[in-house]
Parts: sequence; C-alpha cells; structure tokens
Amino acid sequence: IPQVIWQTAKSHKPTPAAKQIMDTWEKKNPLWTQELLDDDELLTFMSTYFNQTAVDAFKRFPMAVMRADFFRIAVMLHKGGIYADVDVDCKLPIDQWDNGAIEKCDVVIGLEYDFDICNWGFASKKGHPLFKKAVELSLSRFIDAGVDYTHEQFVQRTTGPALLTDAVRFLLDDESCEPPPEEKAKDRPFYAKAIYDNCREKLKEEHGICLYDEVTLKTWFDNNYASQKPEFQSKEWMSSWIQERDIMIKMANQV
Repeated sequence: IPQVIWQTAKSHKPTPAAKQIMDTWEKKNPLWTQELLDDDELLTFMSTYFNQTAVDAFKRFPMAVMRADFFRIAVMLHKGGIYADVDVDCKLPIDQWDNGAIEKCDVVIGLEYDFDICNWGFASKKGHPLFKKAVELSLSRFIDAGVDYTHEQFVQRTTGPALLTDAVRFLLDDESCEPPPEEKAKDRPFYAKAIYDNCREKLKEEHGICLYDEVTLKTWFDNNYASQKPEFQSKEWMSSWIQERDIMIKMANQV
C-alpha cells in the first residue's frame, strides 16, 4: 500500500478545527505524504484517469459529497494509499494498526453501524478488484438508473458506503456471506455484519481484504462528523451535505 494519505475538500483553506484534525495524520505518520485535492483538482484527476463518459457522469453528480465519494474509490483504484475524510483524525500511527495491517493486507476496511462498509477511511493497494467493482457499480447505477431523490439513502447507494458494501458482496458472490431472508427484507439490512460474521476469513484468503469491526477501526482513526458541526464548515471549505440532501428529498417528494 503506497505511503500516501488522500483527502478532498472544496479548497485548500480549511477551518481551524479542520486543520487541527488533518494535522493528526502528519504528526503521527511523518514518513507518509498527505495529498489534499480541491474541486478543480478532482476534475483534473478524473480527466486524467477516466474516459469522457465517466467524466461527464462525475460532473453531473447532483451533490459535491457524491463527487467526493466517487473520488475516494477512484483514487484507490488508480493510485492506492489511504483515504480519509478531512474530518477524520488519526488516533494511532498507521504502522501500528493491527500490528502491521498496512503491510500484510491488500485492502484495509471496516464496518460502520453493521449496515455498511465504512467509506470515510480505508486503505488499498493500487488496482484492487474491490475498487474496480465499486467504480463500475457506481457509474452504472448513476448512468443507467439515475438517482431516486425520494429515497433517504440515495447518496449512500449511488456513491457512498452502501455502494462500497455492495461491491464487497459482488466480489464475494457467495450466498453464505449474505444475511438471512428476513433481514434482507428490511430497508437497511445488516449486510456488512453478515460479511464480517460469516466471510471475513474468505475475504482475507481469497482477496487480500482485511475487514475489521467498528470498535477496532475507531481506535486507529475516527470521524468527527463535520456535516453536523458548524466549526468545521465554511463557504470555502465544506457545508452540510445532510441538509442539502434533505432539501433535495423534500423537493422530490413534493413533485
């Protein structure tokens, strides 16, 4: 896994609270390079590594958070390294994660609330099939089916953690890794927990993916949920994607 920490925001002008969080990565990992890409640099990245169809789709994502979501899976595919949201702080030096997870795993991912695979922090070697599948799945969902703005999880399903969870499920392609039918019938099944409970060894042995529980993951790095905290927000840095999503859902339901 390359020693690069990838992040993205609207600009290179973080709020003081955000800068304090971002600096934890450099302080705890002085041998790693930290790369922050702004909105313009994301478009340059997309134009460099993707065809025009994908670039046009990226531009048409209706929310900035969806472009940030897509970038993180795309940069793992084409570059590799660690991705961390700018409101995620590093709790433990990277080389101490599970006594060297970054060396012995091709991909390092974890659970979020048992529903999904966490997408605000992960690591990968360049070109891993998991992120190839995630990129393909996101583009096909958006280009072929569009976005159902009436569904509360439209961001998560198109570009976010639910999308990444589905990519893991497609990679495994094993019914024994799925939750029972009564769980799958729910609006938000515990897909990630079923994978963790039933197939994390298979993930490691067959795909080089190390899947960790949420408690363990948060001893290494943790989310400060900036979309819910004004001190992380500014016109030049970031805004609340949740508020923006809720407005879009309300408008869609009024049509």
